[in-house]
Amino acid sequence: MSKNSKNIPAWAEPTLQGLAYWIGHRHSLYKGYPLSEAALIAEACNLIQANLNHDSLLICERMYRTLYVQPLEGLEKKQKIRADLVIAQPQVNRKRADESICDEVQFIIEVKRGDSLWTLIRDDMKRLYHAITRGNPVVRGFLFVICENRPNPRFFDKGESIKTKRRITEEAGYYRVLRTWKAAPRYKNRTIGHYAILIEVFRN
Repeated sequence: MSKNSKNIPAWAEPTLQGLAYWIGHRHSLYKGYPLSEAALIAEACNLIQANLNHDSLLICERMYRTLYVQPLEGLEKKQKIRADLVIAQPQVNRKRADESICDEVQFIIEVKRGDSLWTLIRDDMKRLYHAITRGNPVVRGFLFVICENRPNPRFFDKGESIKTKRRITEEAGYYRVLRTWKAAPRYKNRTIGHYAILIEVFRN
């Protein structure tokens, strides 16, 4: 599958729309209390699991080095940086946590708050880029950018997703917004609301 494919997996829409509504629900209970990134990841996990086909398996906190096809050497073998969420074929259950699952991986997902520093968002994009470049050719890398109250203007502005293909860095591929989901009391207001933005990272 092309790394700049616009096809959105069936589980993504109910997951991201559900996240936007869930943020609104949490705000109705705890107004003014921002949700942590860990809380957003946990709810994304719940929603993906509820909408995933039986021929796929959701894994949380999988080490990036187990997602690569290319053999690792030296310090790379000891790296413990983890992907937030991984969707793979169910036979990964038969493998150890430190064993390569590159042949079974379908999607690698990172989750970021919309108000995170651009450097932190870009770092997640770079990790996704390296994973899809060094991993199974069919794997896709997604970033969920979850915004409370207002969208991140880098990805959503003037009521629309910014779908222009953009460089991550000069050395690390491209990204594009695929779609944005919104939850708000009144959709007529183009700014105020909670947003769940789906971004794909790809090679070229």
